[in-house]
Amino acid sequence: MEDQEKEAIRQRTDIVELVSAYTPLKKTGNRWKGCCPFHSEKTPSFTVDPERGRWHCFGACSTGGDIFTFLERAENLSFMEAAERLAAKAGITLSRKGATPAEREAADRSRTERDRVFNANALAARFFQTVLRKAPLAFEYAYQKRKLSSQTLDDFAVGYAPDEWEALSRYLHGQGVFLEDAERAGLLTRRGDGSAYDRFRARLIFPIVDVQERVVAFGGRILVPAENAPKYLNSPETPVFSKSKTLYALNRARKTIAEKDQAVIVEGYMDVVACHQAGFTNVIATLGTSLTDEHVRLLGRYTKNVVLSFDADDAGIRAALRSAELFTAAGANAFSLKVLNLPSGEDPDSLVTAGNTGAFQRAIDEAMSVSEFHLQAILKRHDTQNPAGREQYMREALGIIAEVRGAMEQDRLIQKIARYHPSWERGSVHVEESLRAELRRLRFGGAAQADAQQPERGGYTPRPQNQSGGNSGGYPARQNTQGRGGGFAQTFRQWNAPPPEPPPTIAPEATADAKAERTVLLALFHPEWTQIVQNRVRPAFFGDARATALVERALPALLAGHSPASAVNGATESSAELATFADKLLLSDADEPLNLQAIEDCLLFLAERQGKRQARNLSQQIEESSFAQKQNKDISTEAGKTPAADEERLRQWQQTMETLKRARTGGADGKPG
Repeated sequence: MEDQEKEAIRQRTDIVELVSAYTPLKKTGNRWKGCCPFHSEKTPSFTVDPERGRWHCFGACSTGGDIFTFLERAENLSFMEAAERLAAKAGITLSRKGATPAEREAADRSRTERDRVFNANALAARFFQTVLRKAPLAFEYAYQKRKLSSQTLDDFAVGYAPDEWEALSRYLHGQGVFLEDAERAGLLTRRGDGSAYDRFRARLIFPIVDVQERVVAFGGRILVPAENAPKYLNSPETPVFSKSKTLYALNRARKTIAEKDQAVIVEGYMDVVACHQAGFTNVIATLGTSLTDEHVRLLGRYTKNVVLSFDADDAGIRAALRSAELFTAAGANAFSLKVLNLPSGEDPDSLVTAGNTGAFQRAIDEAMSVSEFHLQAILKRHDTQNPAGREQYMREALGIIAEVRGAMEQDRLIQKIARYHPSWERGSVHVEESLRAELRRLRFGGAAQADAQQPERGGYTPRPQNQSGGNSGGYPARQNTQGRGGGFAQTFRQWNAPPPEPPPTIAPEATADAKAERTVLLALFHPEWTQIVQNRVRPAFFGDARATALVERALPALLAGHSPASAVNGATESSAELATFADKLLLSDADEPLNLQAIEDCLLFLAERQGKRQARNLSQQIEESSFAQKQNKDISTEAGKTPAADEERLRQWQQTMETLKRARTGGADGKPG
């Protein structure tokens, strides 16, 4: 790849637009900030400098780069794959400098294969959307039964796959799409004789679009139930689609999710579309699969507040527990995970379609922690009108509460279940104290272990704490906690609110030397101050070898009239270490605003320090030369160590000291030479 091509791609790519497709950014001064898309965090530590085309994470990643390195990391691409994608978007054809013919052919094939799949998907989406308007049954279902407006159908590009075996394949063939590419896109299925038929037939079609607004796949809902036909059918995994990494409607919802700092995850396409039509535009869905760690990472780019919609049945409980474990495993300290408490028999689609938007909003506002959702779900299994049913519920509920992290959350849940205790009529204080004592025994052994050996009576019986077998109801087994104060293996977190963030790490106080060096470096590469600094700064001013190298490389470009951004990029082009050093220096917002007096003071400080260092070196050289002469050594052959050289060094030393004196007193000629 030619250097000119690389620079042309940089010039034509807006790094803010590129990064914003993966994480929301807010402008602060002349930079943009947001949460890092590569790790979970609540406090934004990710900074983008559009002038230099650079980004840097000051959080856990502690890394940075340019548009190429960003796309490499965001999409798990090689450099050439990232360059090709950026070049294609910028309208630049790469020459592939240095690549072998085989490498060029393979890269072309990979790129054009993905491009052809995207093209096939785009054409298919257009076909399905056109057919919907000509299919009375499908349009009536979407428009009248599901009450979707024409605007909503257009916004989500909802379409219809006709009840024919080869309608789409004929259309794609007429558009010049090869059979192999349509099959690779998951649109067609091969027969045994080599011919192909349409994968989607007689289904309402929902195009699945990525955050870069490209159609990557489709979901189809059957209109007329048929034997052995699934209600929903999704595209298979393709070169451009992985359901474990994709969330439906995130392309439309991500802006609102970031603004509201909340995402609501529902179970189906219709739930999403109906919610958006009703104004709940932060709603998204998984694609016929449970949440994955990739989904969690993707969500973390936009918000740390997640509300899930699950049915209050066994499957819903298991899904909620799996989600809690997944967020924990993904480093969920920054997440708040809650579950919707919908009216019995309702889902998001049915509520908002019936006009009960207020009920849906209340369900979001009153969303419960995972543990509270679990307690409420199992309550429906027991007859709490009789003492036996209440006792069974208490036993199962205490087993759930024992798994919850945090004494305050445990106490809150005890207060919620206390009313169902068989002895509730004796008073809430008595019952709650009794439950707390029972919980302590359950967690730390004693009577609870003996109770656990009794046969179940239709409810939940806690397992012995040293048993490693599987648990009923989807619980992970508790670990052995023998001995007082032995602790307890918590299996999921307190999801009703995010845990407090750890206190920030306070860096050691910088020395006066380090502060002065940093101030001068920042001023040198700041458009407002560079003219003042560039004629007075010297590479030798700096104690950090990286700072010395950066100034040494960038100063000629600055003196030649290049902008600070251009000078820094040129100086760091061939050195990843220098590039990282420059990013940390120039993208950090930890410094006080620069001012002329501070810059002048720091320049004089560094000049004086360098002058003293030079004076010490000259003095040492004179002493060494004088000592050698006193020892009657022949120094005539030692280059530069003649009496005449000593006189010249003495003159330089005196000149240096005079310069320092003028600098300290503010003399007119105080600039370092």
